[in-house]
Amino acid sequence: MSMCPKCGSPDTVGFTLNPGANLLRLTHCRGCENRWWVDGRTTVALHDVLATISAA
Repeated sequence: MSMCPKCGSPDTVGFTLNPGANLLRLTHCRGCENRWWVDGRTTVALHDVLATISAA
């Protein structure tokens, strides 16, 4: 489980996508509604996630 980088809440839920060779994880904070994508250990911008998914 991840802690929210915005509010620090541990109340998060997430899922992983595997488009092609990449593992992308979306995590959503139930406390502040923040959402973020991670590729490995690096935070990824939404437009980069969409480009990766459309290329797969």
